[in-house]
Amino acid sequence: PNYKVILLIPSVYNRSHVKHLINLLLVNLRFQAAFPLQEDVAATFGSGSPVSCVVDIGHEKTTVSCVEDAISHPSSRFTLQIGGSLIRDVFIQLSRFQGFPYNPDPSSLQDFVLLNQ
Repeated sequence: PNYKVILLIPSVYNRSHVKHLINLLLVNLRFQAAFPLQEDVAATFGSGSPVSCVVDIGHEKTTVSCVEDAISHPSSRFTLQIGGSLIRDVFIQLSRFQGFPYNPDPSSLQDFVLLNQ
């Protein structure tokens, strides 16, 4: 089979890791072609806009990058060590501070699912 693959890579990536993954795809998995594409560029393509500022809020970190004409400019990329988990923790503290009638417990599976919705 002549399959081709697109490898989505983070906006801020380690070049040697990407080279290793491309080699794995082409040699070991025998894809005919592999194209690495940064996540922020893929998001810009998906929005149909030639220019965008992409904010990726992950569980542990938030990455911001600007894309113009399919180029993610390195000088516009930065990472904050603030993610969804911290936002959830702040929400819990605020609800406790305001005297919200329900006190969520993050160690409870039901509350964990509720807080992550």
